Amino acid sequence: MTIGTRIALGFATVLLLTVGVAFVGWNSLSTYAERVDLAAHTADLDTRLKSVRLEEARFVTERDAKAAANVPGMLDALQAEAQQTRAALAEGEGRRLLDEVRSGIDGYRAAFTNFVAQDAEAHARTASMETRARALREIAEKIGAQQSERYDLNMASKRDADAELRHAMDTAERANRVIERVLEVRRRQSELRRSPEEALAAQIVEALDELVQTTDTVAKDLVGTNDEALAARIAEDTRAYRDAVKAVRGKGAAALVDAGVAAGLDEAARGVQERAVELQQNQAIVTEALREASKFAQSEVNEAVMLRGLAMRLVQGAQAAMLGQRDFLLSGTPDATSGAKAAVAAAVKEILDIAGQAGAVLVDQDGRALIAAITDAARAFDSEFAALSAAAAKQHQASASMAQASAAVSGQVGRLVTLQREDREAGRASAGMVIAVGAAVALLLGALMAWIIDRAITHPLHAMTGAMGRLAEGDLTVEIPGGDRKDEMRHMADAMTIFKDNALEMQRMEREREEMRIQIDADRRRTMNEFANGFEQAVSGVVMSLTESAGSLGRDAQEMSSDAALTTAKSTAVATASQQATANVQTVAAAAEHLSASIAEISRQLNASSATASGAADKAVQTNSIVEGLSLAAERIGQVVGLIGEIAEQTNLLALNATIEAARAGEAGKGFAVVATEVKNLAGQTAKATEEISAQVAEMQTATSSAVEAIRTISDAVTAISGTVTDIAHEMEQQGSATREIAQNVQQAAEGTQQVMRNIAEVTTAATKTGGAADAVLNASRTLTAQADRLRGEVQGFLDKVRTA
Repeated sequence: MTIGTRIALGFATVLLLTVGVAFVGWNSLSTYAERVDLAAHTADLDTRLKSVRLEEARFVTERDAKAAANVPGMLDALQAEAQQTRAALAEGEGRRLLDEVRSGIDGYRAAFTNFVAQDAEAHARTASMETRARALREIAEKIGAQQSERYDLNMASKRDADAELRHAMDTAERANRVIERVLEVRRRQSELRRSPEEALAAQIVEALDELVQTTDTVAKDLVGTNDEALAARIAEDTRAYRDAVKAVRGKGAAALVDAGVAAGLDEAARGVQERAVELQQNQAIVTEALREASKFAQSEVNEAVMLRGLAMRLVQGAQAAMLGQRDFLLSGTPDATSGAKAAVAAAVKEILDIAGQAGAVLVDQDGRALIAAITDAARAFDSEFAALSAAAAKQHQASASMAQASAAVSGQVGRLVTLQREDREAGRASAGMVIAVGAAVALLLGALMAWIIDRAITHPLHAMTGAMGRLAEGDLTVEIPGGDRKDEMRHMADAMTIFKDNALEMQRMEREREEMRIQIDADRRRTMNEFANGFEQAVSGVVMSLTESAGSLGRDAQEMSSDAALTTAKSTAVATASQQATANVQTVAAAAEHLSASIAEISRQLNASSATASGAADKAVQTNSIVEGLSLAAERIGQVVGLIGEIAEQTNLLALNATIEAARAGEAGKGFAVVATEVKNLAGQTAKATEEISAQVAEMQTATSSAVEAIRTISDAVTAISGTVTDIAHEMEQQGSATREIAQNVQQAAEGTQQVMRNIAEVTTAATKTGGAADAVLNASRTLTAQADRLRGEVQGFLDKVRTA
């Protein structure tokens, strides 16, 4: 029997046991589920009842018509749920409780219907009360508006009367002053008759002028009044009186004493006085009339203020009545209800009292109509409030009935839920016991089958696992068990045998691979040594040529330094012995010849350098074919060598320029300064070139694969250097010819000996700077030589690494 067959039989047995246990559990759980479902239906009754109570509360608090409409439908659903639950129960206590629940639901429905009806009644009464209160406010506002208009009108009348009164009193006062002035003039006329003095006559005229001004003012103030003509007559008579007095006085003060004249003037004065008295009496009558008009307007104003205050109190009373009605609706305790009723009664009484007070004043037809409307609205409000109180009492009874019915239904549902819970728990315990027993039996049988299958499979597997472990550890001599079995273990044994044979074959191939690797390493090391030897020969030749060129440059710089020292000595000799100018000129000629010889030597060294560069180019061509992998780094070395060649060329040109400047004594100072600066710049470029050489050599150590292109560039650069050195040698020959011409013209310089003496100090300084520049060039050449040595060492180190790689 195969392993698969054994496992299949074991699983089939376990599945049969599982099906048996599942059937027993399903049967028990079905019974339990029916009881749970019944308990859920029973509990849902309480949930639905709470939902109905929530809708009831929403209607009570928000007066939402939708909530009132939802409650009957929810009660119908609750009744249907109760009937369905009753049908699912057997005869007994449960059905009796459900019958009581259905009866309680009907009682709750009747109480809620009554509550809604009483709420509608209360709402209607409240709306009617609001209408009555609004009517009271409108009447009060109408009275207030009328009395405000009355107040404004009478206040305007009073202000006008008071203004006219003050004007009349002022006019009477002016008339009184006119009378007083007329009497004063008449008195002075009497004195004048007794004593005709000019001063008295002047006083009379002055008094008459003032009197004319007063009467003119009165006439202007009374324009448009009943006394306008009288005031104008008084002003006219007064002016005529004054003019008459002035006319008589023109004849002298004595003329005023004449009996006929005096009688005429006195008659005119009496006429003015009588008319002024008449004006005073008229203004007194007007004053009294205006005073009475002001008093009447004030009484009207006072009455309007009183009625407007009553209107405001009426509005406050209506508001107090509505507030009492609102407090009554919102009251939740008997004390609060009693207080609200008392507030409404007090507000209605206040409104009726206000109506009585206003009726005593408003005696016209419109006023009596307004008072009657106020009284009717107040009494209607009181009647509506009584009806509202009755509806609220009935609504409270309905609310109590709803609460009682709801509590009864909740209690009965609670007892029914308790019965269902006990029945459900009993079913759950029975189902749990059946499932536990079935599971225990299935567990025991399953464990027995597992042990049997384990014994038939695990022992061969353990033996196979041990053999696999030894084979994995490299033991290829292990024997593979299970080759004679009839089940799947035989296939595993065959696979293990193949694995063992493959491992033996891999061991043999590994030995052959190791021998091949040793041979490849030997061939590679031999090739690298050959490559290093060829590279060493090529680069060493280039470095040697570079070193020789640097040495030649150093020797030239040494000669330049000697020439500078000689120039300094000559300048000193010229300074100490000016009478020996001719001899010194000859010495300069000898120095020029020596300088020409130095230039010839430099040309010879440059030719030698050119030959060396040509040889280096040939070697670079040979090296290029050997070290193809080093081309890129060699190209960069060629660029650096080219830079060094340019520096050498410029240095030689500067040496020639220094020679020319030394011969031209007049411009020596500036020329030597320029030369010194250029020499310093060349020294810096030489240092930069050596740094670049070091960097490129380092790159050569890490870029062996690109060395061939660099070697090719070196060959080109060395060829260019050879051509450049040839050009420099040609230039040096030209400079030698120029130097010889300078020696021939030295005799002509004797004529400028005196000028040389004045500038000799500057020449000495320039010579010193030239010596410093030559020393700097010498140091640069030495540094270049040292860097070439360092390059040689770095190349040697690189080759050592290549050989050991």
